[in-house]
Amino acid sequence: MIEVLCNVLGEKVSWRVTSSAVEDVVRLGFSTGGFRSFAAGYSYYEQKNYRQALVHLKAALERKGSSPAELADLQFFTAFCDSSLAESQTDKTPLNEAIDLYENAGKIYEGRRDETAWARTQNNLAIAYSGLSTGDRIANVQKAIEIFQGVLRVITEKDFPVDWAKTQYNLGVAYRDLRTGITRQTRKSQ
Repeated sequence: MIEVLCNVLGEKVSWRVTSSAVEDVVRLGFSTGGFRSFAAGYSYYEQKNYRQALVHLKAALERKGSSPAELADLQFFTAFCDSSLAESQTDKTPLNEAIDLYENAGKIYEGRRDETAWARTQNNLAIAYSGLSTGDRIANVQKAIEIFQGVLRVITEKDFPVDWAKTQYNLGVAYRDLRTGITRQTRKSQ
C-alpha cells in the first residue's frame, strides 16, 4: 500500500492505494493535471466506494484538455460507478447517465480501434440498458440484446473465453427478460 497525500478540490486528502492502482493510472497515461482527481477516483473505485469515486472522477471529467484516451477511460469508470450505484437505488437517473457515458466512451474506443476496451464498454452498456426500468422496457432489453450480439462479434470464445462466457450469460438473461418482460432491477427487488 502507498499513502498518497495531495490537494484535491481544495482539500488536503490522504488515501491508501495499492501499488497496482498507481501503476494502472500511470499505464492509462493520465496527464499531470487530471492525475490527482483520477487517481483519487480510481483509488475509491478499486475499493468499490463508488459514491466517493464519482466525486473525483466527475471532477476529472470537467477538466479541459483531456486526450481522447483519457476522456474515454474517465467516461468508462464514471459510468461504471453510476451504474453500480443505480443497482441499489430506486432512482435510476445514474443509469441514464451511465448509458450516455458508455456510449461516448465506446465511440472513442471504436475510433481508436481499441476492440477490447470497446467490447468491455459495450458489454457494460448492454447491462445498463437491460437494467433500465424507465421508458419502454421491452425496447431497452432489445437494445441490450443487439449490443451483446455486437460484442460477441469481437469477443470470441477462442481469444477471450471468460469474457465471451460472461457475455453469453448476459445475453441469455436478456433473452429471458425479453420473454418474461422482467428487467434485472425488477428481479433484484423480488
